[in-house]
Amino acid sequence: QQLRRDEIAPRTEDEENDARIDFEPETEVSPELAELDLLLNRCPEPDGVMLLGQMDGYLAGLLLSPLPHAQDEWLPPIWSGAKLAIPDDPDASARLVALVIGRREEIVGDLLRGGLAFRPVYDIDNATDDILWEIWAAGFLQAMGLGGKGWEALFESDDQALRAAWIALASYLALARDT
Repeated sequence: QQLRRDEIAPRTEDEENDARIDFEPETEVSPELAELDLLLNRCPEPDGVMLLGQMDGYLAGLLLSPLPHAQDEWLPPIWSGAKLAIPDDPDASARLVALVIGRREEIVGDLLRGGLAFRPVYDIDNATDDILWEIWAAGFLQAMGLGGKGWEALFESDDQALRAAWIALASYLALARDT
């Protein structure tokens, strides 16, 4: 049986107003995000290094995970698992770590503020200007892979609203995976 959101908990007036807002992604990134992107591109393992949007989805997934993760567990996969992100430049590696942690803290603050405060970072296709939301979702999926049992427990919960949220999230992520 498929659960519909309005059967579980009707939207409040504020939720209805939020749903009507036309979301326009920001076209400019902060200097910190631009520097973070440049440093990620300097990592020597380009096939295993996350794109900026992918890293953003990964950080969001880690923060929303039902299980906590130690920094030494979640940080290295961003640059394909190496001890130093940029082995020939320890200062740049340290700066990259600081920027990643800074973005993580920014996401925490946005999520705590609620509403539409959290603005995901999406990669943009340079040729078409299309928003590549699937890359963000791929990062979120990677984070879910670190805490699989915790995510499974959400699906098995007796809380109908929680299960509905999980089903909606799983549908979104499946769409991204298949795109």
